[in-house]
Amino acid sequence: MLVFLFFIFASVAVLSAGLMLWSDNAVHSALFLILNFACIAFFFLMLDAPFLAMVQIAVYAGAIMVLFLFVIMLLGAEQPEPTTRHSESQPGSRSYVLVAGALAGTLLLVVGVLLLGNTIDVVGAEPTPNLRFIHASPGATAVNVEVGGDIVGEDIAYGGSTGMFELTPGTYPVTVTDFGTGDLLLNSEIDVIAPPGPNFVTTVAIYDTYAEFGNTGEVTRQLTTFRENLNPGTADETKLTVFNGSNEAVSLVDTGIFNRDGDTTIIRSSIPPGEASTAIEIAEGEYDSLRFVLPTEEELNENEGVPVFTLTTRDFLEETNTLIMLLEIPNAQRPTARFVETDTLPLFGSPQAVGQLLMVNYLLPMQLVALVLLASLVGVILIAQQQVSPESVKQSAARRPVRRRVSRPLTSVIASQVQADTNNDAPRLESGDGTQPAGD
Repeated sequence: MLVFLFFIFASVAVLSAGLMLWSDNAVHSALFLILNFACIAFFFLMLDAPFLAMVQIAVYAGAIMVLFLFVIMLLGAEQPEPTTRHSESQPGSRSYVLVAGALAGTLLLVVGVLLLGNTIDVVGAEPTPNLRFIHASPGATAVNVEVGGDIVGEDIAYGGSTGMFELTPGTYPVTVTDFGTGDLLLNSEIDVIAPPGPNFVTTVAIYDTYAEFGNTGEVTRQLTTFRENLNPGTADETKLTVFNGSNEAVSLVDTGIFNRDGDTTIIRSSIPPGEASTAIEIAEGEYDSLRFVLPTEEELNENEGVPVFTLTTRDFLEETNTLIMLLEIPNAQRPTARFVETDTLPLFGSPQAVGQLLMVNYLLPMQLVALVLLASLVGVILIAQQQVSPESVKQSAARRPVRRRVSRPLTSVIASQVQADTNNDAPRLESGDGTQPAGD
């Protein structure tokens, strides 16, 4: 159902993005972009990221796009100006369209031939075995692990593990040496077979067995191989895998969930020594009622059995596989338990797997490159910018042409000049009697 919804909304997202670029109306383009943002928000919901989905709606489809629409309609740019078609104004554009159509057709033809010819795998590559070694030998200090002549782990402490690595099916020699002294602790071999499906990890445990009861006598260090299923479980469920490294078969029971009343429940009965159980799904949460007991299933139905080990309060998280290793320790009456937690992996082709692939392998490197380019752009601007100091400001001011300042207003200068011209001794015409100057 999720895959079906993913393809529907992916098609709508691609179609809306194409219509946004194709539309001549700016308002229509903005509305198509809002639809694209809504599809992206739905993808975030499918990836169990509701906060990012709400941010996508509130910030991008809400605030930013409303601002775009406001600016578009305020400037009156929602209607394009009447212009001639590009194909009419540019005679050579028709050939460009034909070339683009030919290239697109060639691409579709090549992809169709490959799909129909089964020359590519559309389901995914055959799963390659994933292995890891766990140091579960309390009698040894930090160890080095070598498989087929290659070192796969160094300085692995008690309870620790190597990283997951890939091996093709086959038989490989295994050498375990002491990290400090280099002494040989174990020399054996393992058979690697193809896993039944994706997200299965083959765990190789290095543990000890004792010749006598009470964990005394000669110690035998050996390897055991079992599989863990890292596929995600149902909602609100967590996965357990139990490895029994004790000398007797044990059963895992639950005497009641933490802070709740309940009867004893058999979770997994009669786990043989040196073997591991299959994946166990229980409700996530905090437990203080898990116990390992000795009786078999028939005996458990009659009483709660003799406890071998009681787990302390433990919080089991969703989307996590917890490996519980019941191990014998030297000179102890009861075994101890070690925990190794591993995150579950999304199924191949699921929205979670596609999202992780896109975000981690593609978008994250692009965002990092964008940050580097932004930092480079800021650096170029800072380098190209002239450093302005007070001395340079004074020097530039001194080099500027000084404008001449007039001590009196221009009107006063003109009036005084006119008055001076009228009071000079210019010759005048005399009147008829020679006593008064003639008029104008």
